[in-house]
Amino acid sequence: MRRILQEQDRITTAITNLMYYVIAPALKTRVGLHDTTVDLLCEISKIPFAYRTWRKEVWEVFLDNRFFVMGPAAARKWRMLIQTAMITEKDRLVELLGEIVFMFLRRS
Repeated sequence: MRRILQEQDRITTAITNLMYYVIAPALKTRVGLHDTTVDLLCEISKIPFAYRTWRKEVWEVFLDNRFFVMGPAAARKWRMLIQTAMITEKDRLVELLGEIVFMFLRRS
């Protein structure tokens, strides 16, 4: 993508459109959790300035209970995405842990 579009603004626009029209709908229907959609998302995650375009969808999928029902191959791909998201948004990890603790305390 970098070779074709060459400019950061064009790449960001292309990725934003790709996320909106292709990847996000596939992830919302849960069809895209195990296929080439995740491969495409992994490639997009390697572009440093593109994080803002894919973070929302990755966090939504991760926070869904159905996320943890997947095979080892899909889990390896998602591990890379979640790891990138956690490194980029360190405050988010603290927030997630707080939510988990709150859920357990509320159940007790």
